[in-house]
Amino acid sequence: MQPGCGLDFSGLCSHRRGYNYYIESLTNKKAFPAVPCSSWDDYMNDKESCEIENVVYMGEGLLTSTRGVYYLKTNKHPPFGLGEV
Repeated sequence: MQPGCGLDFSGLCSHRRGYNYYIESLTNKKAFPAVPCSSWDDYMNDKESCEIENVVYMGEGLLTSTRGVYYLKTNKHPPFGLGEV
């Protein structure tokens, strides 16, 4: 569930947000910093398993060679991206 979507049982709000995130990434290539981490819980608790030094930016600027599982946070309302790490 995406922040700002509330109880979105159908998942439509969360899926629609993806379009908004991508559009925002076109004008701000560093709007959505994401880091590799072993789990969402570890990411939310700033565990050492998160590789903050290996940040990538979701969206238009992402290198096609990027692999792995990355986590990021967004704002509830535009602008959705939290900006550079």
